[in-house]
Amino acid sequence: MSPEELFRRELDDAPSAFWVDRPDGTALIGSADVVATFRVGDGVRIGGEQVSEDLWAWLDGLAEEGGTWVGYLGYGVRALTRGGPARPRPSNTPDALWMRADRLIEVEAPRAEPDRSAEGALVWMTSRDREEYLADIAVVKEHLARGESYEVCLTRTVSTTAPADPLALFLRLRTTSPTGRSVFLRHGQLAIASATPEEFLTVTADGRVSSSPIKGTAARDPDDPAADAAAALGLTTDAKTRAENLMIVDLVRNDLNRVCVPGTVTVPRFLAVESYATVHQLVSTVTGRLSPASTRVDAIRAAFPPGSMTGAPKERTMQIIDELEPQSRGVYSGVIGVLGADGSADLRVVIRTAVMRGATATIGTGGAITWASDPEEEWAETELKAWVVMAALADVRKNEAHG
Repeated sequence: MSPEELFRRELDDAPSAFWVDRPDGTALIGSADVVATFRVGDGVRIGGEQVSEDLWAWLDGLAEEGGTWVGYLGYGVRALTRGGPARPRPSNTPDALWMRADRLIEVEAPRAEPDRSAEGALVWMTSRDREEYLADIAVVKEHLARGESYEVCLTRTVSTTAPADPLALFLRLRTTSPTGRSVFLRHGQLAIASATPEEFLTVTADGRVSSSPIKGTAARDPDDPAADAAAALGLTTDAKTRAENLMIVDLVRNDLNRVCVPGTVTVPRFLAVESYATVHQLVSTVTGRLSPASTRVDAIRAAFPPGSMTGAPKERTMQIIDELEPQSRGVYSGVIGVLGADGSADLRVVIRTAVMRGATATIGTGGAITWASDPEEEWAETELKAWVVMAALADVRKNEAHG
C-alpha cells in the first residue's frame, strides 16, 4: 500500500492529521488527539483554555511530558525573540500550532520523480504589485546605504479564493517539486501544504545541532543541460550570491554559539548547490554540540526566526521589514516540523508553501535585497518561487474540475 493510500484510508476523516517527509526517504504520518494553539498576548491554549502564558516554557515542558508533537511556529513568534515585539497585524492563523500524535506511522516514502506536465490557470491577488515591490527595494537600499543592514529579506504574498483539496495539493507538490522535506498539516479548516527544501534546525537526541540555510536561487532549464549546468555554476561564482551565503552562515554561527559548547560550531559544508525539480539552490551547513545547560527549545529560540528570512543584523533588519511589509507573514517564513518524544527536533523553514483556510490559499514569496540587487531580477525571483506552488494548485483545481 502506498503512503497516499494509507493516509487516505486511515486518516482522511481525522480532524487533525499530518504527513512529514524526511530526507532519508521515509515519512511520518499520523493523527493528533491534542492540539495547542498560541497567539502573541493570549498564551498557549488547548480546547479554548489557557494552559501557559509562556510559549517557550510550554514547549520545553513537552520533553518531560513525552510524545511526538508536529506543528509550526509562525513568523509572529519573532515578537518573543531578541528582536522584540513586532508591529501587530491581524493574521487568520495562530502564531503557533502544535499537535500531539496519537497515531504515528513510519512509512517508506521515497522522493517522487519530477512531473512537469502542463498547468492550469487561476486568478491571483498580490499584497504588493510590481511597482510597490520595486519602490520598497529602493527604500531598503536607503537603509543599506546608511549601514543599518547588510541584507533585507523582503516578502509579499499571493492568494486565491479557488477551493481545492489540501491533501491533493500536497501530493501534487511532492511530484512537481520533490524535496524530501515536504510537510502536510491539517487541523479543522486550516491546512498547510509545504514543499520546503530548507532545513531550519535539527537537534538529535544526543544534542547534535545542524542548520542548512539557503541563500541563492536559480531557475532550472531541463530542456538545455548545458544552460542548466551553467545556472548551477553561476550560483557558486556570483559575487552577490556568495556574499548572501557568507552572511547567513555568519548569522547562524552566531545564533548557535549562544547555545552550543564553545569551539564545537563548525561549517562542514559551504556554498554547495542542491538541485530540485524547478530550481537550483545554494546551501551551507552549520553544526554544533548543544551545551549541557541548553535544551532543544533554547536552540530554536536562539535561531528563530530563520536568518534566511530576515537578513542581518537580525534585530535591526526585522525592524526594517516590519516598517515596510503591510501584511502579516503568518505561517510563512516561520518553521514547521516535528518535536520528537526522544528530545529531538526536525524543523524546516516555511517556504514554497500554501496556507489554506476554507476556500482561500495564500503563498508567501520573497528575496534577499542587498546593495548589489537588481530590482527587476529580485521581482522575477519572487515570481519564480511562488510559481512552484501556484502551478501545483492550478493543476489540482484543473483535475478536480475534470474529475
